[in-house]
Amino acid sequence: MGAGFCLQPGKTVLSEAEKRVTTVGYYPEQANGYGFLDTGSGSLDKVQVQNGQLVNCNCGTQYALFSIAGRTYHIHGNILVE
Repeated sequence: MGAGFCLQPGKTVLSEAEKRVTTVGYYPEQANGYGFLDTGSGSLDKVQVQNGQLVNCNCGTQYALFSIAGRTYHIHGNILVE
């Protein structure tokens, strides 16, 4: 329709299976599972993390935040940091 945007229902919803495999610990490298990446673009992207590292995603030097299981971390490249 020429609106210039695309809606993706369910894009920012975690499935029950994704919630069950998501865990965080005391340190960022203990985070595993699924969360949401905020790069400041106005939308959140569902991203997987393993041992505190984003899977198939690298933010380089741009500012980004990652929220998982009630915790929010800064991103340095593809690594979660406090």
